[in-house]
Amino acid sequence: MDCATLYVSPAGNDRWGGGLADPNPEHTDGPFATLTRARDELRRLRAAGELEGRAARILVRGGVYELDEPFTLTAADSGTAEAPVVYAAFPGEVPVLSGGRRLRTWSAGAVEGRACWVADLPEVRAGRWFFTQLFVNGGRRFRPRLPKHGYYRFASVAAGGHTPWLEGPSEAKFRTRDLQDWRHRDDVKVVALQLWFEAHHRIKALDLAANTVTFRAKSLGSLIDEKGLPARYFVENVFEALNEPGEFYLDRAEGRLYYLPLPGEEMAAAEVVAPRLAEILVFAGRPDAEVRHVRIENFAFRHAEWEYGPDDPGSIQAAWKVPGAVVFDWATDCVLYGCEVSHVAQYGVEVRTGSAGNRIVACTLFDLGGGGVRIGHEALERSNETHRGTLRGRADGRPMETTVSDCEIRDGSRIHYQAVSVWIGNSGCNRILRNHIHDMNYTGVSCGWTWGYAPTATVDNRIEFNHIHHINWDRILSDNGGIYTLGIQPGTTLRGNLIHHIGCYHYGGWGIYPDEGSSGIRIEGNIVHDTDDAGFSTHYGRDNLVRNNIFALARAAHVNPGKQEAHRTTVFTGNIVWWRGCGFRNAEWPRGHFLFSRNLFWDGVGGDLDLGGGVRLSEWQALGQHSASVVADPLFRAPEAGDFTLREDSPAVAIGFRPFTLAGLVGPRGRRGVRPAAYEEWPDEALARPRPIVHSRLEETPGGAIRLTLTNLGRAVAGGRVRLVVSPPEAVQFRRRPLCAVEGLQPGETRTVEFAVKRRRPLAFVTVETVVSGAGFVPTLEFLGRPPEWRVPRLEAVSTVERVFATLAGLSRQPVQWARSLALAEVALAVAGEDLAVLVKVKEARLVSGPRPWEGSCVELFLAGAGERTEAARAAAPGELRQVFLVPPVSGQPVRVAFQDGDRQAADPSLRVAARLTADGYEVAALLPLAFLRIGARADALLAEVAVTAHRAGGARLRGTLFGAPRPYCSPAGYGTVQVEDR
Repeated sequence: MDCATLYVSPAGNDRWGGGLADPNPEHTDGPFATLTRARDELRRLRAAGELEGRAARILVRGGVYELDEPFTLTAADSGTAEAPVVYAAFPGEVPVLSGGRRLRTWSAGAVEGRACWVADLPEVRAGRWFFTQLFVNGGRRFRPRLPKHGYYRFASVAAGGHTPWLEGPSEAKFRTRDLQDWRHRDDVKVVALQLWFEAHHRIKALDLAANTVTFRAKSLGSLIDEKGLPARYFVENVFEALNEPGEFYLDRAEGRLYYLPLPGEEMAAAEVVAPRLAEILVFAGRPDAEVRHVRIENFAFRHAEWEYGPDDPGSIQAAWKVPGAVVFDWATDCVLYGCEVSHVAQYGVEVRTGSAGNRIVACTLFDLGGGGVRIGHEALERSNETHRGTLRGRADGRPMETTVSDCEIRDGSRIHYQAVSVWIGNSGCNRILRNHIHDMNYTGVSCGWTWGYAPTATVDNRIEFNHIHHINWDRILSDNGGIYTLGIQPGTTLRGNLIHHIGCYHYGGWGIYPDEGSSGIRIEGNIVHDTDDAGFSTHYGRDNLVRNNIFALARAAHVNPGKQEAHRTTVFTGNIVWWRGCGFRNAEWPRGHFLFSRNLFWDGVGGDLDLGGGVRLSEWQALGQHSASVVADPLFRAPEAGDFTLREDSPAVAIGFRPFTLAGLVGPRGRRGVRPAAYEEWPDEALARPRPIVHSRLEETPGGAIRLTLTNLGRAVAGGRVRLVVSPPEAVQFRRRPLCAVEGLQPGETRTVEFAVKRRRPLAFVTVETVVSGAGFVPTLEFLGRPPEWRVPRLEAVSTVERVFATLAGLSRQPVQWARSLALAEVALAVAGEDLAVLVKVKEARLVSGPRPWEGSCVELFLAGAGERTEAARAAAPGELRQVFLVPPVSGQPVRVAFQDGDRQAADPSLRVAARLTADGYEVAALLPLAFLRIGARADALLAEVAVTAHRAGGARLRGTLFGAPRPYCSPAGYGTVQVEDR
């Protein structure tokens, strides 16, 4: 195809014609001097009809182009699929688009006797410019901070430490001399670290006599860190701390920049750049005028400035408020190829709502204040700590479809520690492929922005063949992972990734981390090793499949199955788990919640494997868990050196493990500088072919039938078969064959099928599972519950709590079991006057204290009125559920009773408790006023669940519940009904 070509050069002139790569000998014609002039010339040619049917290319010579404003492309600059518009580096050269200004005028000065360079900047003094970064000879320099290394820690937090998100304390106590009334205190920043985020505070007031600092805004969280201590923090931009080479200070009032040079730096020769612009390149489309088919090839984008306002403490997760230096806004099918983005304060690249089909390929993103690439939301309407406002998506319903492939993303999150290397919000059909992601401070790849099971656009994302390592290795934050997911994600795959050296400050540092609500995700063919916490850890979710992975050498329990709910979270099958010194996080794992099968385990010893705290593999297998699993050395070739290739005689083949290697498959193609010069020569991904994704749900109807709902969330027609299986099989009889043939299920179509059933046995819960065949069908499992009834007497009032032991001794007791086999406790209840009387006998070999009641030896009572069973009712009337803790005497502390009050445990004088030790554990008695429980004094029924946490002699922490409610602390769904009968 014919191509119109223009040229841009530092030696050019915007009055010339732009058709020559170099000035002519007479200097009367040659290249343009600016990209803006070349862009405008293309607009003129298009308006004149001279680009009809022609591609357009602007070749840019090497050199630095300092921008006065972001280089902006609009719909008027678009190409077509057949004739794209290409802005490319001249062959063999690197044009640099800089959002900064080189500082050339310096004078010699001194700060506290130390030689420094001084630059006078009138624009700063006039309030038209301020910057928080400086780059000298291509390297980042830093503002002076205290302490120079490590962190201070607040002495105490004024608000007591328990607050809702965004409602944290606005003041804190500091240790003597940690904070001072420094010069230009308004420009000093206090950066506090908590959990998975940091807060950026400005100082409003400082009381040196009381050692109290007051911030300009409330903190994001409690300022109590994950260890239960006042938060760590450091102070930045302190003039009095300007004392080490490589530090700089910008005095806003004086308009003066001070820089302490590194050894060998010379004032006359140094290239010093200060950033001015918040954006360097912007694809600036609109809903009615998108930017289409524009390619940017082999540029370097450097020097961008951005910071939170003085009254904004920052983001609660993933630095979601932080924008990008290169921005795709309502851009479609545009490309960033072979480019560098570096020396910026924010994310390198941002893809905003309304954009679709864009590609970031073979790019290098480094020295980033934020993360690498942030892919935003297709649409979102929310007003809380994770988003404020309404984003309307595309009218044509096209998903975001962003590809980030063959990139290197490194040395980022240097200012915004919580920023993610690649962040995907509420958007689908994105491809994160063959990237090398390393030396970042929080998480490698994060996908999803919904906490729970609400509908999402996060469908069919693929995170495959990435090399992710040394993430949070400085252990600044917690609750992070190599790959992190949130919310329902049908069709999402995490495949072929090599993940290692993932760190954390106190907890987290997981390899693959499906967090809240993560569902419908396939995780296969990954290698995860050398993580501070579990190689695989889930919070809660449903219908995830984890198979044919290798998890090795974690420093803590290798697998964390997460919370129990009324469905199955994960099937974990055909994996190799190899450890030394730690095994699994011990918990009660019913088959319906988290199914292990056909895995290979090895701890270097063998035998009847201890899966955590003394619970043996054989015990699990007797319960039907870990079927066909083996304990054997997998025979890796050189695991200590990171080679997890299996020898030919590996016993892993016997469990159905499919040997694989990631050598040569992970990370960018075209290494060692060998890659196509232009994007049009880059190999086609061939991974975006439409496919069906069938999302399925099971529920019990009010009439007692089982309803199956199937929705095709993919972009191709689905067909297959779904068969229902009940466990135990004798519990339910189907009126007809429980089989459903699905043909021609169109994209976006939903079908429902109901199966009439008859209950044969009065079981509290049965499971119904789908067995599926057909492309895109995901199996699911649900508990169908009819919580049992328990009849207890109404008695005369009991005068003292000690008399409860004798009064309830003769009543029938209900067992609390671990894994439905081992009795942990027996419970007796009665209504005694205006109190609920409780007696629990616990079998426990070793009493343990914990920072929170449920983390040690404890009995938990969950109580609610009989009319508040559903989660919807619970949400409508928060506080109707009461959670009470009975903690036995342990570690020299007396027996105590507390209740859950928001996010803290509180005492109430009306709650009475007594305990006595027994030969095999303890007994605890309690009198709980019905009025406190919000239950009527003459109520003839209430809802209850009892959970017991106990410990084996070998250390295993066992937890069982009376009725099997999946999440008793959130909802009364699954509680038993306690009928109160008059005697």
